[in-house]
Amino acid sequence: GAEGGRRCSRFCRMGSLATLLLWGLVCGPPRGRLVRPAALLSAARTDAWLDEQIRLLTSELELSETAAEELVKHTTLVEADLLAKVRFLRTELGYPKARLREMISAHPKLMAACLVDDLESNMSTLGKGLQLSEEELRKITSKVPTLLRYDRQTVRARIAALMSPRGLGLSTQDARCVIRRCPSLLQLRGPEGRYRAIREILRELLEWEDEEILDVVKRFPSILKYNPASYHENFQTLKKATQMSEEELRTVFHKVPEALVYSLNTKLLLNKLAAIKSCCGFDDEDLRMVCRVFPTILKISTQNNLVPKITAIREFFDYSTPDLRKLCMGNKRILGASLEKNIKPKFEFLSGPLVASMSRKEIGRKLLDRPRVLGFSLEHRIRPRFQRVSFVAHT
Repeated sequence: GAEGGRRCSRFCRMGSLATLLLWGLVCGPPRGRLVRPAALLSAARTDAWLDEQIRLLTSELELSETAAEELVKHTTLVEADLLAKVRFLRTELGYPKARLREMISAHPKLMAACLVDDLESNMSTLGKGLQLSEEELRKITSKVPTLLRYDRQTVRARIAALMSPRGLGLSTQDARCVIRRCPSLLQLRGPEGRYRAIREILRELLEWEDEEILDVVKRFPSILKYNPASYHENFQTLKKATQMSEEELRTVFHKVPEALVYSLNTKLLLNKLAAIKSCCGFDDEDLRMVCRVFPTILKISTQNNLVPKITAIREFFDYSTPDLRKLCMGNKRILGASLEKNIKPKFEFLSGPLVASMSRKEIGRKLLDRPRVLGFSLEHRIRPRFQRVSFVAHT
């Protein structure tokens, strides 16, 4: 087929070694025994050739001898001129030595299997198709090095799927932004059909117009990587768990599209909702209100963010579970605040000399009457006001 023809044309550009490989694969030796490519390659590689390749790699990239040996002995290595590929990636794409070493260690086939001509045409197609600068091209291929192995027809087709009316219908500028944020989309097979299915499901399930779908894709392009079959399940799960109306759910999912694709089953979403209720002392109505007013809570990590933060607040102010519920319901955005950058600095200030006249428990009682105060900026509101009050008291 067409794919076989492309592979054959690539091999034909490799010279005598490629001819030897094709002859061994097509004709084979007598008695029906098949000569494997690795055997042919190992026969074609002399000790002098291996030593020269190792020397070039260690001098050019400062690779260790062990890493260089692993690369040159790779069974898919079909081109002797490794140095040309290394220099192309360093000079043309501007990869630093350290990052190139990491890429080679993590993806040995990247350097072993692709040709310099393929690298150049692939990068040219990717850069022109999305109007990427050299810096952007380097960042994208650094995040997903396997993109360097694709042929230009594959890259062109996957870019076209993003901009085709039958796919997503993005403009070149929007497609560039989407790929910059989620370059792994260029690895998807059959993307046009997937994108079309996602659009149809979102129209049917959430009644979104094309403009709303494109807005969500631009804000959260990873939604395109997930199986759209999970959308229905998570939609119904959140509806049942929070008792929100379908109109409220549409608004929630537009603000937090991550909730649609948390998992291919509903286990992760259910666990998150249960953790929110348990940690903050919410009942079903509280959970519904919080998800409707502050839907960002659905994409906050409960284990790494919410639970440590609520535990720290409980211990600092000596709050009971009802106290925590009152504080969180009075200031729902505190659930999204950073523990290290927001909450802990305020704890340190409230333990300092300016607030020495009140105990932590007294401060906690006052905060329950005005929960929004804990959400104020420390540097622009809380600290200046305490300093002003302290100055007036002393003068």
